[in-house]
Formats: sequence, structure tokens, C-alpha cells
Amino acid sequence: MSILQSGIIAMVIASGFVTAAMLGSLAAAVGGDDRSFRITLETPSKTLATFVFCMFAGPYLIVGNALNFWKQGYIPASILAFCGFISIVWSFCSGILVLQLLSLSGIIAV
Repeated sequence: MSILQSGIIAMVIASGFVTAAMLGSLAAAVGGDDRSFRITLETPSKTLATFVFCMFAGPYLIVGNALNFWKQGYIPASILAFCGFISIVWSFCSGILVLQLLSLSGIIAV
């Protein structure tokens, strides 16, 4: 793998993490309750909106909750590392989607 390919992969992962952190911080600022997002089933539109929100905020939720559980002694360091791996893979997938949406909307050129 070349340095350029490694840089692109790092940028995709970083864009996924940044999106997750921005959405998580926005939800914490608006709702006041950090890392406790729940999918509401009141109406189909609210269900879809919260599902999409949780889909992008997932890495933030995983890392935040895993760190809290590790600090409290509920999970070992190996599970914390596995949660970190899951959030990296999830951020890669959501980062690809975010960059594709930005490219399709004309904000960035790929």
C-alpha cells in the first residue's frame, strides 16, 4: 500500500470520526444527555431520522460508552480495544458515505 493510499484511508476514517463527534456533541448540547441516544418509534419520519442520526453517531457512542465502562471496571482492556476497532471500521464506512455525499453535492471534488 502506498503512502497516498494510506493517507486516503486515514482521511476517510477521520471524516467518519469527525462526523460522529460533531453529531454526538450536537445531540449533547441540544438534549443535554450525552451518549444515550435512542431510536424513537413515534412516527415513521422520526424513526428514520433517529436511525440515520444513530448510524452516523455510532462510533462516538461506542468509544464514549466503552471508555466509561472501562474506567468503572466493567470491561477489560481487550474489550476496550475491540470497541475501538469496531469504531474505526464503522468510521471508515460512514466516512466513505460522508465523502460521497459531499462529492455528489459538489462541495468537494474527487
